[in-house]
Amino acid sequence: VRAFSATTTKEVICRKWLLLDLDPKRPSEIAATDAELEFALRRRDEIRAKLDAEGWPAPIEMNSGNGAYLVYRIDLPVEDGDLVKRVLASLHYRFSDDQVKVDTSVYNPARILRLAGTWNCKGDDTADRPWRRAEIVQIPSPATVVPRQLLEAIAVKVDFAGTKIQQPGLDVALIVKEHLPDA
Repeated sequence: VRAFSATTTKEVICRKWLLLDLDPKRPSEIAATDAELEFALRRRDEIRAKLDAEGWPAPIEMNSGNGAYLVYRIDLPVEDGDLVKRVLASLHYRFSDDQVKVDTSVYNPARILRLAGTWNCKGDDTADRPWRRAEIVQIPSPATVVPRQLLEAIAVKVDFAGTKIQQPGLDVALIVKEHLPDA
């Protein structure tokens, strides 16, 4: 019997996808209610509309079963100068609230996401917190790469020690401390 082994960051040779994982606020390790899931799906649509307006190409849109994904095509090296991490921090700052959060932990190049068609089976399958299948809502054709300048335009400018703030009006040190604790 061969043990399962996930890909490590050392084995990743480039970044081809940017995952925006939108999670409704709920107790951990249990399924979302219909209302909680709806919050995440509405936030997905809101973020998509804002990024569309800023010139971003169309993403893959998904329902993860308990939340929502926007998956954008990118073309970056693994060592991207923390660009993906900074983009996620900025989107978290702009769009997270007491109902839905933009997950900032998905900057890791070896990150996995729920495969469409598989069941999301967190906690017990109950009437108010049912298990659901992940599903693709929309796939753009073709999947166009987000230009680096658009990523840089929204990225929080900070060294992840939290000392340099280069984007006026944002308390990036506080954002990093609160939402990227491993930074």
